[in-house]
Amino acid sequence: MDDMTAFVSFVFKTKENVSLHHCSKSKHHYSLVMKANYKLPQVLQIPWLSRVGIATSYTLWKWLWNVMVSQLAPKDQTGEYQRPVSLFRNKIENSPQALFPLEKNRYTLYVGFPCPWCHRVLLTLALCNLKDYFHIEYCEANISDGSWKLKDGQSIRRIYQYYERHYRGRCTLPLLVDSIHYRIVNNESSDMVQFLMELSATNRYSVPIVPLQNYILLEEKSKALVQRIHENVNNGVYKAGFAQNQKSYESAVMLLFETLDEIEKRLEEHSFIEGDVMTIADIYLFPTIYRFKAIYGPLFKCLWKDIVLDYPFLFQWLQRIYAIPGVAETGDLEQTKQSYYKSLFPLNPSQIVPKGLNYPFTQ
Repeated sequence: MDDMTAFVSFVFKTKENVSLHHCSKSKHHYSLVMKANYKLPQVLQIPWLSRVGIATSYTLWKWLWNVMVSQLAPKDQTGEYQRPVSLFRNKIENSPQALFPLEKNRYTLYVGFPCPWCHRVLLTLALCNLKDYFHIEYCEANISDGSWKLKDGQSIRRIYQYYERHYRGRCTLPLLVDSIHYRIVNNESSDMVQFLMELSATNRYSVPIVPLQNYILLEEKSKALVQRIHENVNNGVYKAGFAQNQKSYESAVMLLFETLDEIEKRLEEHSFIEGDVMTIADIYLFPTIYRFKAIYGPLFKCLWKDIVLDYPFLFQWLQRIYAIPGVAETGDLEQTKQSYYKSLFPLNPSQIVPKGLNYPFTQ
């Protein structure tokens, strides 16, 4: 019994009295043939049912899609993606008197390779040469519900509630905890990048892999650029990918590529965004550009321009940073592709992961 026959049998509850024949006009149209004098109103012919079924399915899928995207990516009143605020905002300091002083074997950092916010923290740790101060636990994406889990299958929510028993909020990565005093230190990547750079600047026991400009020493106009990168590029690709109407999508894409145009002009004259020394602006931008060709372009519909063809200086910048010792190990693009294309069901219901789409990272 084919799908259409099954559908008709279900609707009319009478497999014995109903059979199907193709109409001569179209292979996609069917007519009902009634048996045993079974009478059916003329209006209930299959072409009519087919159109109603398609329209109903479209409406239902659109409604379900909006529900799923709203759960997956919170939005504001205009339908624009809005990243929730992180709740744990403490910092590690280079002082024995601090609430959370820098000490070896005290802190555990939970991260996942697919997550760009984790990537910026791992990148900072590598560049600042501070990895030895932290125990790093790598988590995996749970394909069925988009949550994070440890390699032993334990949910990241259990980790949150182990350190904060009554916590009921969102369980995101990266997550930094004090494993000795059983407290959550921070779950906001921006904070972590900034205080790690401050630690690197004041820690005589670790020498950065490359010269880094401390965030607190940046001029206000430079900090404004960092904020534009964060909002228009890092968050911008998600605003485009999770937009629930055309206006929100186009607004996000316009700001995204305007910001990339600005960065391209800067990189025509300098090795890095703020000059010839890396700053937090480079650290913020790298994880997004790293994922752009394979994920944000095709999956999030950020296809207005191509990184390799339309932004040659930005592409050279990507290769330049990727070549720094330790940077390549901060990401896993294949694992990241698997996670995005299989976890984000509303954006890719088939869960098919495309082949290719990778940069030639090495020059």
